[in-house]
Amino acid sequence: MTEVIYFLRSLFVYLRPYRGLGVLIFFGLLLEMAFSAGVSYSFKFIVDEALIGGNWRLLIAILASLVFGALMVAITGLIRDYHYARVSAGVMGDMRSRMFEHLQRLSMDFYSRSQVGDLISHFSTDLAAIETATTSAIPWAILPGMDVASSSVLMFVINWRLTLVAMLVWPVILIGPRIFAPRAADESYHRKQLEAQTLSMIQEQLTAQPVIKAFGLKDAVISRFLAQSRKLMQSVACLGFFSAMVERSAGIGITFLQVVVLGIGAMMVIRRTLTIGSLAAFQTLFLSFSYSLSYITQYLPMLVQASGGMRRIEELLSEKPKVRERDSAVTLARLSREIVFQDVSFGYAAGSTNLRNAAIRIPQGKYVVFVGPSGFGKSTVLSLDGGTISEQGTH
Repeated sequence: MTEVIYFLRSLFVYLRPYRGLGVLIFFGLLLEMAFSAGVSYSFKFIVDEALIGGNWRLLIAILASLVFGALMVAITGLIRDYHYARVSAGVMGDMRSRMFEHLQRLSMDFYSRSQVGDLISHFSTDLAAIETATTSAIPWAILPGMDVASSSVLMFVINWRLTLVAMLVWPVILIGPRIFAPRAADESYHRKQLEAQTLSMIQEQLTAQPVIKAFGLKDAVISRFLAQSRKLMQSVACLGFFSAMVERSAGIGITFLQVVVLGIGAMMVIRRTLTIGSLAAFQTLFLSFSYSLSYITQYLPMLVQASGGMRRIEELLSEKPKVRERDSAVTLARLSREIVFQDVSFGYAAGSTNLRNAAIRIPQGKYVVFVGPSGFGKSTVLSLDGGTISEQGTH
């Protein structure tokens, strides 16, 4: 569960600016949780006192209260969903902007060792996984988690002995995810790395079509892409399997325990230690409890995949620019005479020199053509600016 905790801790940083809306959303969830628990608990009074006891006034009062509660939940649910959509969109927008701004601050050495497809995948597949987990959080995790808490309390109120049996569900559902979730998280990260490499390969080969056609490289290019596609396909299959095991291992235990609890509860009714209404309410609460846990276990694979995307985004944001503007830096004046490189040496990374003792003089208004083989330094010369030269390599 370390990966899930890492994701939630990282996401919380982006949620802080939306604390006010978060409080409003939370109160809406509390109302929905209370209504759901109230519906289940009301079976005790409907069966024991209204139906068996013949108290029709109580039945009408309970039904009227439930109708009013359903109306209130529907209205507050719409308001909650609207504000949560705003929060989700804001968080995604903040992450997207933060990555883009950070990319503008990184030095050219970063771009010399990065692939365009890999950088684009941060804004596509990585953010998409996080968005899926974020937008699904309320219906698949937060509200079910609150239902689990309220159902547990009410089950103890009805019969603590039967509830202790029901609580055996916790060790049953935790064993499987603890075994399979770490493997699924690693495979999610690996898949996103392969997706980034595949995007880079597609981008590279689309822009290199003139060269591919001129030298008849079509078959070689297709063969290379198919090999990369097979790697990605295998990773997707592994991730799907381990994600399914996270969910399936918990679901089997929940289903088995539902039957056990129903059997024990029926025996308690026969022995008159539990009323029929109490059993109906308890079973309804336990079914709600079980379904909510099932939702949470189905949500775990989304969290695992999102943790892989968050990990890659945090790796990008942890990159530090190697070239920083000095405090004493001044804005360059407009070119008035010429551009001069005198004994300029430059490298994108330590130990690697792309230009060595270059001397170039370009008068204002003149046109100069740079000619040479690949790797000769043509693009490097054109990429240099005054800040880069002063920091990286004038000798």
